[in-house]
Amino acid sequence: MEVSGTVKLVNEVKQITPTLRKGELVITTEEAYPQTLMIEFVNDRAELLNNIKPGERVSVSINLRGREWNSPSGEIKYFVSLSGWKIAQGSSGDSPAAPPQAPSAAASSYGSGFADNSKKMGEPEMDDDLPF
Repeated sequence: MEVSGTVKLVNEVKQITPTLRKGELVITTEEAYPQTLMIEFVNDRAELLNNIKPGERVSVSINLRGREWNSPSGEIKYFVSLSGWKIAQGSSGDSPAAPPQAPSAAASSYGSGFADNSKKMGEPEMDDDLPF
């Protein structure tokens, strides 16, 4: 799975246990409803964060991880994390975003799925692809 966006924050790599190192990258996606995502990089993958700076555009290859945790009181909780394993750096976040692409001919020939409100009420519907 891959996610792209602009780097918001790069947290310092920390030694959690003698065998576990972890770094975190926070990115904001560039879509209609931007999402702020925290992606973990563990052990040797944490080194990938060394050259990443806030404001850069990146594409991050991730794995989705989930786990169950039993609290001391017996309550069961579920957690989800994004685990990064590859980063591809793009252009600076200062550059303008690419313009949206026009719909393809195939998409426009099938319509948008919404009613066409451009016709006036009471006007007969004309079908232009009749053979005569």
